Amino acid sequence: IASRALVAVGVGLALGWTAVNATPWSVSPVLSTATAQVSTAPPPPATAEPPVALTALPDDPVLFACPVRGPFGVREKYFSQFYEDYVLSYVFKDVARGTYVDVGASDPDIGSVTKYFYLKGWRGVNVEPNPEHVASLQKARPEDANVGVGASDAPATLQFYRFETRATGLSTFDRDIALRHQAAGFRFDELSIPVTTLNDVLQKSGKVDGGFSFINVDVEGFE
Repeated sequence: IASRALVAVGVGLALGWTAVNATPWSVSPVLSTATAQVSTAPPPPATAEPPVALTALPDDPVLFACPVRGPFGVREKYFSQFYEDYVLSYVFKDVARGTYVDVGASDPDIGSVTKYFYLKGWRGVNVEPNPEHVASLQKARPEDANVGVGASDAPATLQFYRFETRATGLSTFDRDIALRHQAAGFRFDELSIPVTTLNDVLQKSGKVDGGFSFINVDVEGFE
């Protein structure tokens, strides 16, 4: 499914986000220069058009500021772990009813990248293999398409390593990653979970026929 989409992965990498406060960014234009080369070619004919002059960029930096960041938590304005919804709220501040895709959606409230947008009237597709989280999503997001599968490159049934509640965000289809977390003291159980392609999920969802605004992918090493 083709879509003009912004991908939000990790700490707002798609946006180059580096600040942790509301200080305006300053983007200074940079002109690249090349070393002049001596040419032995004959001069152009007198009738040739003169070369096009370069137009200098303005000296003043381009400034913009994000809205003041609110405190995180399930009762506050922003909910995601690493500023994603805060940054995206600025990017899509003029979009009243967008569409999101959240792969590895996890809990519908705690640490959610998309809850802010659901409360704003957006709707979308949540892909989540953990049955407990799928049940929570169905209850909290009845107007979303909540799909209880994993995303992979082909339909199959795979082992899903579901970690205990205190570390549920570590749950993964990658056994090596699961064993490393186990060695660090976290416990998991194993579930057989169906997986399919993301295209298949989106085509069947009925939510993205017109494309989507952004996609968030958080699948613990199974990208």
